[in-house]
Amino acid sequence: MAPFDLEACIQQLLRKQLLHEALLREICEKTKEVLMRESNVVHISAPVTVVGDIHGFVISLLASFLPSDEPIDDFSIISFRLI
Repeated sequence: MAPFDLEACIQQLLRKQLLHEALLREICEKTKEVLMRESNVVHISAPVTVVGDIHGFVISLLASFLPSDEPIDDFSIISFRLI
């Protein structure tokens, strides 16, 4: 398989055209390969909750400690919490 042309992919997306699933999978695999070589990548086992910058929202911080199966009804929580 020939390597994909990243610039062509970007131009296609800028024209609001979708990329084929196989191409998206290839992009994800290449991204994964690059990230796995990075020294700042930490390998951890699932399940895990990732909490980003909460900008001082204490309620959002507290909600990040809820079990994953708890409902989230605050949009500011959804914006930084991956389950």
